[in-house]
Amino acid sequence: MLNTTHRSIRSLLAAGFVFSACVMTTSAEQGDPLVPNRMVIETLNAKQRSRFIASFSEQFGAITSVDSIPATGFELFAYTLPVGSTTGMVHDVLDAMMLEGTIVVGELEYEGSSGEGRTGSLWLSSLPVNDLALEEQYSRSLLGLDAAWTRSMGAGVVVAVIDGGITPAHPWLGGRVAQWGVSFVPGESLADVGNGIDDDGDGLIDEQVGHGTFVAGLIHWVAPEALILPIRVLNSDGITTNFRTAKAIHFASTHNADIINLSLGSDYDSVVVKRMVRFAVQNGAVVLAAAGNRAAEDPREYPASDQFCIGVTALDWFDVKAPFASFGTKIDLAAPGRTLFKGGSPVTSRAIIGPVPNGIAVWEGTSFASAFAAGTAALVRAQHPSWPNEVVTADLIAVEVKAVLGNTGPNPNTTNPEYPDMLGTARIDASLATLLAPNAPRLADLNADGVVGAIDLTIMLDSWALGGFGLRCDLNGDAFVGAQDLSILLSAWNEG
Repeated sequence: MLNTTHRSIRSLLAAGFVFSACVMTTSAEQGDPLVPNRMVIETLNAKQRSRFIASFSEQFGAITSVDSIPATGFELFAYTLPVGSTTGMVHDVLDAMMLEGTIVVGELEYEGSSGEGRTGSLWLSSLPVNDLALEEQYSRSLLGLDAAWTRSMGAGVVVAVIDGGITPAHPWLGGRVAQWGVSFVPGESLADVGNGIDDDGDGLIDEQVGHGTFVAGLIHWVAPEALILPIRVLNSDGITTNFRTAKAIHFASTHNADIINLSLGSDYDSVVVKRMVRFAVQNGAVVLAAAGNRAAEDPREYPASDQFCIGVTALDWFDVKAPFASFGTKIDLAAPGRTLFKGGSPVTSRAIIGPVPNGIAVWEGTSFASAFAAGTAALVRAQHPSWPNEVVTADLIAVEVKAVLGNTGPNPNTTNPEYPDMLGTARIDASLATLLAPNAPRLADLNADGVVGAIDLTIMLDSWALGGFGLRCDLNGDAFVGAQDLSILLSAWNEG
């Protein structure tokens, strides 16, 4: 990860870098914290819910419903421990209630975070890190993006970015940001700005501002015609909770997301997160998540290690495992994620470069490997506009996309013999992955015939003034088919 010792701070300042100093921490042995006095409950109906509330309140006092996931039976409750009671006692009571059928699921609430937030990695920005450097970073040739872009640009695909805030007007997002995004962080908007508070008590304020914009920017760079759906769960210190993450996954799935990227995780294998990942996959989404930056196999990161999620770890420009990258047999894929530093300064030709709220920056982490994988998944998904169909049903879409990505790139075992089968089956290769299917339609090619013309105009006019999420004719992502979409179509017109 980014070295932030006193020596490197001096050298970076001398080189003209602008950043916030922090002390690296190694948290692989610490575990993600419990959220005090919160529990996640699933009940089947109102009668079971009432019975649970009565039983729990009898033992521990009154409880309050704080949040819920619509139409799922999952609910977040707040409780207050009476004198003499412990969290362990609550855990045991919830286990007993599940065994006796009082509730379906009962678990304590835990925090999660971006891998970079957990290990204290900050982005760096300087004059040499500019638009040209972003375009020419090593991931472009490594992933074969120029060849891939001749076959797919990701049009028609909605990519949910479950992360921190986002800067939708950033030039490197190209206006491809859906306007039906949402923030689940209490009291915080979708904007990628800090709140001026040290939320996690680590002595740093707003150290993960920029993470959401950076991740979204990399996905957009790989799949420039895909639509980014921003869903905020991380606060400006990079912290979320498992319930908040689960609710975001459910929102993405029910709001037409085809690809769901989570550059975050928790070492607690939460049932509610697991269930929402499975729900999303069964409804046709491809879910990807970062493996984490603990440089270890244990503890595992979730949902990256979940069987229904595609876990992504990070390699360098030679396909060698990044020193910080977590690994294990539950990891599915690898992608670029490392930045090289010499004399305390990043080597831009060996860097991960992306947008942050006020410009372009350098970063590293498995969060960004996951972003590259999600963008590549969007390119592949765009090549199959007929999915779901009788052959590839909704629940098989993730299986198909995972197979394409996992069977086309080089196997990391070759360059990492000390990590056999622990870095996924392939380092993603967008060029090879997009060779396996016909070229994807471009953004305004609504009938996928390779031409933007009268038929596409007729399709749009038939959908005129319709509102909804993920409509194919909604070319600008405002959940409405209207004049702006028509303007985009006419500007792409290429019919003789």
